[in-house]
Amino acid sequence: MMLWAALTQLALPLMSLLLLPVVSFAVCASCVSWFERRYHSEEVKPNRMTLN
Repeated sequence: MMLWAALTQLALPLMSLLLLPVVSFAVCASCVSWFERRYHSEEVKPNRMTLN
């Protein structure tokens, strides 16, 4: 039982270290896609106004 507790205590920080880059990459990707959508929508609006 003591060995299992020590293993879990060691595994949790290792898992968090492995998950940190994955989570940060996902957050960065979502932020980039959001910014791209926002800027593209701002670029399209004046074009629509000139067409009208």
